[in-house]
Amino acid sequence: MPRHVPEDPDLFFTEFFPAQYAAYPAFPRTTTLGSAAFEVTGVGAWSLRVAARRLEITRGIAPDCVLSLTTPASDFGGLFVERAEEAIRSRGELPDELRRVFFPLFIDERKKGIAESVDGGMILLLKEDDTDYRLSITPGGKPGDSSKASVRLLLSDFLGLAAGKKKVPLLLAMGRISVRGDVGHALKLSALLG
Repeated sequence: MPRHVPEDPDLFFTEFFPAQYAAYPAFPRTTTLGSAAFEVTGVGAWSLRVAARRLEITRGIAPDCVLSLTTPASDFGGLFVERAEEAIRSRGELPDELRRVFFPLFIDERKKGIAESVDGGMILLLKEDDTDYRLSITPGGKPGDSSKASVRLLLSDFLGLAAGKKKVPLLLAMGRISVRGDVGHALKLSALLG
């Protein structure tokens, strides 16, 4: 298992992520219903799917893309590399909450149904200390400006949502999530995070 987290998104998705997938039994092993794409703006995109219990990663956005996640190149390191590198250095491996942040990329029947039932994406504005990170979630393979809502929350709360340790309604009630735009649309798309 790699002990170093590559800063290059291509190496991250073609080498580091597959090694994590192979070593972590909680990652889904059933065949996905289409692919999910992760795009780093201005750098590239990688489509992920599981077929015959094997993770397949291709460069670009595949024609069967059900869900796209996009982050600016300037945010990729802070969101994924630095946090993972620190965890590996201190714990010797990635904790569940960092691995689970990629669960939206594994398209099952529920996620495919949600993605196909909405038109337009949402932007997550994730705050940590004095830094804001941006992650867009868009149904289908067309990342871009079709966002109907922006959701602001702490990065730690986002990781808690992805790990299944926190729930959107409770965070909303506590005032830890703010939504601009279509709240119903944001709530529906938030179901893709787990």
